[in-house]
Amino acid sequence: MKEILLIGVACVICCPFLLGQNGMLPTTRVLYKMEKNKTEGLPPAGIKVFRVDSKSNISFPCNKASTDPLFIYDNITNSTTIETEGWRNENTDSSAGISYLGNSGAHAYGGFILDSINPMGVRKLSIAWSCRTVLARASSTNSMQMQYEGLEMGATTDYTCKYTCSRTPGLEQNTHYTLEQTNEKWYSSPSNTFSPAYQLRWSYYCNKKNVSSQSRISLDNLIVKEVLNATKQDGALTDPTIWSLGIPQKYENFVLNHNTTLNSAQSAGEVQVAPGKFLNLTPGSALSVRKLDLYSDDTYGTSEIVRDGGTLSVTDKVSITKTLPEKGKWYFISFPFDVCASGIKSFDIGDETTTEAGNHLYIKSYDSEKRATSGRSTGNWVVTPSPTDQSTILFEKNKGYLIAIDATSDTQEICFESSSSTTFGCSETISTSCYIHDNNPESVHTGWVLTGNPLLNNLQLNGKPSLIGLTPFAYYYNQETHTYDVFNMAENKLPFKPFEAFFVKATEHGEMCFTTATDTGSKSIAEQEKKCITLTIKSNENESRADKTVFQLTENGKSSFSQSEDAYKLSSLDKEMPQISSDANGIEVAVNTLPLSIDTIIPLTVYCPGEGEYTISSEGASVLKELILIDLQTNTSYDLLSNKEISFVAEQSDDHRFQLKIKGYPETTTENLKMNKEYDLSIQNESLHITNSGKSIKLHVADAQGRNLFDGNISSEFNLPLQGVSGLIIVTLKDEKQTNTYKLIIKNI
Repeated sequence: MKEILLIGVACVICCPFLLGQNGMLPTTRVLYKMEKNKTEGLPPAGIKVFRVDSKSNISFPCNKASTDPLFIYDNITNSTTIETEGWRNENTDSSAGISYLGNSGAHAYGGFILDSINPMGVRKLSIAWSCRTVLARASSTNSMQMQYEGLEMGATTDYTCKYTCSRTPGLEQNTHYTLEQTNEKWYSSPSNTFSPAYQLRWSYYCNKKNVSSQSRISLDNLIVKEVLNATKQDGALTDPTIWSLGIPQKYENFVLNHNTTLNSAQSAGEVQVAPGKFLNLTPGSALSVRKLDLYSDDTYGTSEIVRDGGTLSVTDKVSITKTLPEKGKWYFISFPFDVCASGIKSFDIGDETTTEAGNHLYIKSYDSEKRATSGRSTGNWVVTPSPTDQSTILFEKNKGYLIAIDATSDTQEICFESSSSTTFGCSETISTSCYIHDNNPESVHTGWVLTGNPLLNNLQLNGKPSLIGLTPFAYYYNQETHTYDVFNMAENKLPFKPFEAFFVKATEHGEMCFTTATDTGSKSIAEQEKKCITLTIKSNENESRADKTVFQLTENGKSSFSQSEDAYKLSSLDKEMPQISSDANGIEVAVNTLPLSIDTIIPLTVYCPGEGEYTISSEGASVLKELILIDLQTNTSYDLLSNKEISFVAEQSDDHRFQLKIKGYPETTTENLKMNKEYDLSIQNESLHITNSGKSIKLHVADAQGRNLFDGNISSEFNLPLQGVSGLIIVTLKDEKQTNTYKLIIKNI
């Protein structure tokens, strides 16, 4: 297998799609296309090209199921010549494309029955074709017309688009017709074995009955497109003003290019949801579709089906189309449904034995048992072998994987289609079966599970659930920063989109419960916590290459390692990325939870990918009394409270070069805290209470982030409300003789 690099995170319609402006899906799609000089051999299944003379009594059936013959030949005499073997060329004109329609009569029929369209849910067809005069005879005029009818609409035939071809041989004439049907009979129920079909044929007319006097016409090109009903703006699905063709009819196919809400019960054919758009199923609503097509795009986001109490039923399959940002690089992915080998379109499965170029998809799964047994954090990915059976499940639902396409692939778009027998996108519980080696749930290397979003909408945990058998953190590989972001699941903060994968660490077999509500404001732990100190390391040559470690100060924090409070460090798989973590009893952690009154020295693990200049900076350090970075190699100490950034030159990885001295503030509620004989400070009824001897005092109060809570003069007795304020506040009192500053820890306010 060719070498493939990991760079980021990624995730049907069964054919390529091109996004238009603003990430919109196309509103037409080609059902059939036949071109001149490209029609050799037999026609596609379900299409019959025929040619008969005007003496033939040929009729269009109106009651045939799709598996029956499409033409009735009972009344055709033995003398009638019917050619059905394939595309027919006549005489010496090898460029004739689909069929000649001229024969020995003045009026002849020829053309196509497009039975294999089976347009379940098709309301509107766009039909275009070209014809030309092959042989022009003096005083002989000719014309072409298309005829159509639908199987469930009775025997009426409409003749449309009468067209007189140019007398000049070879001059191509183009025409177009849009066929629309709004009768509900065109939309067959998904459970109905009868599939409606359009019938199309072309009729040739010549004013000369004698064969030797007739001009000849060829029908060279044909393209049949479905015109899809599409949204024009956000709104309710039942609002006719948001649709290009009006409210979708029963079992109709349509495109959601905007955010749409369903408040009732609706049956549909094939529904496509554009990248970054959602269909919200409100309480009591129900959507039953034959097929559901979703898309994921780096610019516009991922399609969502948000079930805010509504129900979703898909009778056939669901698909996801994803364009990978780069070839030859690994991306994380997960599916809320099983995907068999047959459900992967336009790619075959490569493995470790694959050496030739081509459209190969490579798959890796994470072997948690191997990690637990070996005690190593590397070398635990296993390549999926190429299947011999197309029914082999390559992606199990709610399990995470790595995927990559070959660097020589001719497309970066890959389509995954669900197994028709599985349920998907509705589960709100994920089983977290894991491997616990030697009954040691505290081991760094045991219990790792690569799982994924089980829903078709952005993931959010349901309140603060009991995470059965799990540590509270989720580890997500950020494709932009090439590092793992850490999220505290117990705090209901998860940014995971549909089809995204993430790691969790289990201590026993358990489960996670989810809600279907969206959460667009999720933030990482470093952004969530007010009392966080963040250290960042970056390369001075490439500042986009940066990594962080977080220290979190809480009342009940422990200096020792705790799986419920400290998040493990998962190093970037991009070896060009500098890394930083702190040490908790010999374990590298990304989030180190400490008590507010901490006073200790903590070793740092720093990885530098090569020689060069690097910078370590601090953020949020004002909540501390002291934060000192110690460089053991140069025997230098840096005060990160006064100088928030230091640079150093690395010659190697420098794993144990740095230490961090942290000193917090003592825990106090400031109850009846006497500052001096002139005035008293205390916390009373969620307020800062100050009393003094009646002198005018200048008072300034700020929080740890420097935001002013009060700035002004006070006298006698003063109360400053502190509702919603917690942590460190800085109180400065200035009178005519002196200035006093106090740092107070406000708890449980």
